[in-house]
Amino acid sequence: DEYMGCYTDDSGSRDLNGAVHATMGKSLLPELCNIWCRDQEFAYAATQGGTHCYCGSSFGSKFTKINQYYITVYIFFIFS
Repeated sequence: DEYMGCYTDDSGSRDLNGAVHATMGKSLLPELCNIWCRDQEFAYAATQGGTHCYCGSSFGSKFTKINQYYITVYIFFIFS
């Protein structure tokens, strides 16, 4: 797994538009999101707000990389 950085987000048009997993307010570690997306056969995973996991087969076409101090989405490379 390779950390890809932090990126802006738009809830109306997600870059990772595959499966979504919400933890109903419980904390979600990025490693668990990676595992969950990998099990769903997606190449990319992102956590947001510590409670949501987003998966997708492609990444990088919509949003801008930002400084990690202004995090809205974590993006992690899972496998190719």
